[in-house]
Amino acid sequence: APPIVGGAAAAVQGAVLAAGGDPLTSIEMREVLRAGATPQAADARDIGPLPNLRGAIDRALHPECGPPAFGDWIVSDTCVVSRNLAVPANVDVEDGASLIVLPRVTLDIVLRQHSLEVRPEGQVFVHPSGRIR
Repeated sequence: APPIVGGAAAAVQGAVLAAGGDPLTSIEMREVLRAGATPQAADARDIGPLPNLRGAIDRALHPECGPPAFGDWIVSDTCVVSRNLAVPANVDVEDGASLIVLPRVTLDIVLRQHSLEVRPEGQVFVHPSGRIR
């Protein structure tokens, strides 16, 4: 792997260990580094995506989550959304919980029909190229 990927892997592993987690396997690391990564332009050399360190660390420290098949989605812990999701009802981010939307990810709540409610001690973080609509 090029130095930038190796450096990102070391930073992610360090964050996981500092948080008291178990070291990531190579398969877990590959998945984590792809979270929010920037695809490269078409190239005959088949260059992989450029890691997004913040997105990778968010994904490594907080497993992916998603809305239930039906009914309101109650976010009660840290939740990292790393793929486009459509939410079938309201979203409620409880006190002490965080909803994190990674780069180039859309969380489609259909705000014309449903609501996003964030309790006073809850938080929502949308990376610059992520969005909620």
